[in-house]
Amino acid sequence: MCAGPADVGTLTGWLTDHDVPAGLAVDAELRWLLLNRLVVLGAAGDAEITEERRRDPSAQGAEHAAGCRAAMPTVDAKARAWQVMINDDEQSMRFLEAAAANFWHPEQHELTAQYVARYFTEAPQMAARRTPNVAAYVAMLGYPRYAISADTLAAAEAMLARDDLEPALRRTAVDATDELSRAWTARNHSTQVLHQEHDHSRAP
Repeated sequence: MCAGPADVGTLTGWLTDHDVPAGLAVDAELRWLLLNRLVVLGAAGDAEITEERRRDPSAQGAEHAAGCRAAMPTVDAKARAWQVMINDDEQSMRFLEAAAANFWHPEQHELTAQYVARYFTEAPQMAARRTPNVAAYVAMLGYPRYAISADTLAAAEAMLARDDLEPALRRTAVDATDELSRAWTARNHSTQVLHQEHDHSRAP
């Protein structure tokens, strides 16, 4: 869901059964999706997550609640989610996935910037402790895919240059880094085109 700040009122309305479009069934899954996006945007928080969890006491509800809490735009929420994703070996795979899948968001770039380099230094230890299947999922979902920069690429390449990486992490990181490199190249190309157009427009 790509709704932005301007859509908060609409999302909140649907979550509270107001102005729901005809034919749209706001079931449990959609409610969690709406709430997750509101949480990312800072328009909902722990109280709303707790209330929704009461409404949906299922195992899926527990996972969605964990994901929403990982998505909260606060320092403490990100620290807790990182602990689960990287260091907590007691959680089930579904809860590890919930933390990893909801950690990074473009709107939270400044909040999570400090964790970009940490991913590449701490993921190898995470992968070494966990089974290949779990390590691969966490590595894939937890990859800092929105941190498109030369620094991120350099950190990724430094990790991949290690000779002690677990195969599951290496395979995942190679694919994710290739996508990141493509995004970085595309962004640079777009910037160059814009600069060229700007220069041409100013030419006499």
